[in-house]
Amino acid sequence: MSGEPRPAGPLPSASPVAVTAGDLPAVLHAALGALADVLDELGYRQLYAQGVTPALFADDPVRTLAALAAWPAPEREVLRLLGLGAAADARALPSALAAALPALRAAGLVTGEGATVRAESWVVVPVLGGHLLTRLPPGYLATGTTGGRAYLGPDSLRLAGALPAARGRRVLDLGAGCGVQGLLAAPGAAEAVLVDLEPDAVHLSACNRVLNRVPHPVRVLAGDLYAPVAGERFDLIVALPPYVPGVAGDRQSTVTAGGPDGLRLLRRIVAGATAHLAPGGELVALCQLLCRDRVPLLADELSSLAPELDARLAVADWHPLQPYLVELATGLVGRGGGTTGPDSPVGIGPAGGARTDGVRDLVARYSASLRPLGVTGVCTAILRLRRPSAGGVPGSVRVVGSRPLAGEDVLGPAPGLVVSADHALQTAVADAAASVVESPTAALLRALDGRRTIAEAAAAAWGRLAGAHPADVVDQAVHRVAQLQDQGLAVPVAGADATVGVG
Repeated sequence: MSGEPRPAGPLPSASPVAVTAGDLPAVLHAALGALADVLDELGYRQLYAQGVTPALFADDPVRTLAALAAWPAPEREVLRLLGLGAAADARALPSALAAALPALRAAGLVTGEGATVRAESWVVVPVLGGHLLTRLPPGYLATGTTGGRAYLGPDSLRLAGALPAARGRRVLDLGAGCGVQGLLAAPGAAEAVLVDLEPDAVHLSACNRVLNRVPHPVRVLAGDLYAPVAGERFDLIVALPPYVPGVAGDRQSTVTAGGPDGLRLLRRIVAGATAHLAPGGELVALCQLLCRDRVPLLADELSSLAPELDARLAVADWHPLQPYLVELATGLVGRGGGTTGPDSPVGIGPAGGARTDGVRDLVARYSASLRPLGVTGVCTAILRLRRPSAGGVPGSVRVVGSRPLAGEDVLGPAPGLVVSADHALQTAVADAAASVVESPTAALLRALDGRRTIAEAAAAAWGRLAGAHPADVVDQAVHRVAQLQDQGLAVPVAGADATVGVG
């Protein structure tokens, strides 16, 4: 898609205080209504699922655009214009969309005259039975450009799936982004109030209310967390706060940056919940949490941050620290964050591996920042805070969920598994189906004899890696063993209970 993606440009500016459907300019309101009619008529949901992805965004927009070249022109140009942020041929658009172009141009949603048109830094994503106007995701932007922060991601859908029924309840969506929780995940709400500090997000939410013809009452407010709703109480508060830990110079987006331990905004959300939850009300938040051994850092603070509320953390998706930091640093450097360097980051392996200077530097700075906190891993969690009904007594903090794999766990090859050498590769064969794994992982798999711990297997398979911290080596081994489990090539032999719990 050479030359196709570009830096995000501004949507029409948002009000500094509040934006509702009635506040949008009439020309924009009309354009969004016309677009809603066109999406229904085109069967856009089906087109998007078949031509872009059944998920949210195309993993590889360049390849997706190339594949669309074989499609009939009208359907191809619809997806280029509305689904991929690429230039489209107006002459080939279906008549319904072509008829809507003057309104979209007048509202500033589409630019270009004559035969070539393109959406102004947004795409339309079908989700939760509706259509959301959202910013171009980073993968759709030209290499080296910044901006294009997508206010919609897989975590948004995961949070939506964890929400209780909103019918008849007052809902507060903190950090609303493009509005998926308050608009599409709160059907039948008595009222949904969407709050975001980013003017773009406020305006996107207001636009999406019109685009989806949301029937429940909605207010969209610009401001910092609870400030715009001071004195108000809600039955349900929803939040997906930034949770990525940061170090100086990592140049993270404000959409992801969670401060030194990833908890900067989440602490404020939790601390303010008591004053804004009605009796029997609850807060539901999705977050990624740094952990000490098997306990998230946040668990130790919940009783002091929200002493009047019941607290429950349901944890899953455990990852050891080192592979997480490598992946995080690789992503940041690849998007222009951190220190720049060559383009070949590789994980720890027996030969030491070749990482970019930028990735290595950023991982070292993250390690120096987090190890003094006792951080050994990271998990994903759903946080639920509940205000007891009148007369109720708050309960203890509970942490429940799957137990993380650890270096002291003992695993063995799956029954019937054969690991054989084939020149530079090692081939693991199970149930007559071959799975090719790279040599270091195959060596680790051979060392999992059902008696060694993961740490012992790593020492036997890899020896002492020059310049590598011993804890990092074990972390990498744990990560690779988890991958082997996912592939059905390794199975637990002994271990602790499948749940964790505190309080």
